[in-house]
Amino acid sequence: MFLNINTLLKHTGIFITGTDTGVGKTFVACLCAKMLRKQGIRVGVMKPVATGGRGRGPVSDDALSLIRASERDDIPYHVVNPYCFRAPLSPNVAARLEKRKIDIRKILSAYKQLQKMCDFIIVEGIGGVKVPITDTYDVSDLMKDMKLPALIVSRLGLGTINHTSLTIDCLRAEKINIQGVVFNNFNPHSKTLAEKTNPKVIHYLEAENAYA
Repeated sequence: MFLNINTLLKHTGIFITGTDTGVGKTFVACLCAKMLRKQGIRVGVMKPVATGGRGRGPVSDDALSLIRASERDDIPYHVVNPYCFRAPLSPNVAARLEKRKIDIRKILSAYKQLQKMCDFIIVEGIGGVKVPITDTYDVSDLMKDMKLPALIVSRLGLGTINHTSLTIDCLRAEKINIQGVVFNNFNPHSKTLAEKTNPKVIHYLEAENAYA
């Protein structure tokens, strides 16, 4: 499924998370930003923490893609992406390697600054909901502190049922509102049996759980 403009605008922002790394969170976040921008909405984007950065900064390719999609060159890079580390690891480990500390207050301060400049904010997480940002604080904690609903990005292939259900269960346990699931990496020219059946299976399982 994918969200229409009216569904998105029931809130002041959305937190895009994934069932894993590399599932297409940035692609979906950029699509949402472009869709909102075309409606004349002042959209802001944020990649609170990134790893695998490049250059002298370093800078995050994901954050740069989000900035291009939002066309908000007036927002400083450090507000969009407060923390970026070189090593492609979980943020707590990448920060330790660089002898740096992640201050959650700095992230939330940047988020509040965006709120003053934008009508709607798209936040892209890192990896999945339980990826540790610090040793005692993970992505789901950030979602709760930002008070944003979640949009889950998932693969279509084998393993999706387990990964998606675990992500949904975690978000529900944390009492985080789920706006939907986007199945990405779909190739209409080479549909496997798993790709054909997984979305319907997940929809059925979650519908059953809702009434259990």
